Amino acid sequence: GLHDAAVEVHDAVVNFDCRIVQTHDVGSHSVFYCEVEGVRQGASQAGLVYFNRGYHGVGETAELDS
Repeated sequence: GLHDAAVEVHDAVVNFDCRIVQTHDVGSHSVFYCEVEGVRQGASQAGLVYFNRGYHGVGETAELDS
């Protein structure tokens, strides 16, 4: 499970409690490398992913931009 102080999204498919172990700056962004310390799986089975500049349901077919 998650630690008591962990922030979680109650309707999420899954929540991860992570500890940041390293960061790496790439241009104007920071990449975080983390160790997962806890997982909470929600009741929902439908998830979203951000891909190709839009959100898509997990399992949907998406057209790639040329």
